Amino acid sequence: ETAGTTMTTTTTTGVSAPQSINNPLSRLPPSMIHKTAQTLLQTIRRKVHAITGLTCSAGLASNPLLAKIASDIHKPNGQCFVGPSQQEIRQFLHPMPIRKVGGIGRVMEKLLREGIGVDT
Repeated sequence: ETAGTTMTTTTTTGVSAPQSINNPLSRLPPSMIHKTAQTLLQTIRRKVHAITGLTCSAGLASNPLLAKIASDIHKPNGQCFVGPSQQEIRQFLHPMPIRKVGGIGRVMEKLLREGIGVDT
């Protein structure tokens, strides 16, 4: 963790920039923060490959759950960015089955589908 920004880069990457007068990131436009985070993530993935010979996939999103789901999208050796707006998150999640959410297995999926009609 550095200056209020959290980034995890194994299979998930969550970036948050708390709005604070003492936080220099709060003065940057969100688009610049997102582009910088994507570039940094791509650099990390390239370095992992150069040093180890292994590829890795990564997801970049506003929270770790979305980042984990995003990291599965472009496997192997891919990268997926989910924008922070509610509209971007809905567009990303809507076509996916409910099972993509960690912790939802066959039984919970059946309960959600039959009980309250949740599919995606």
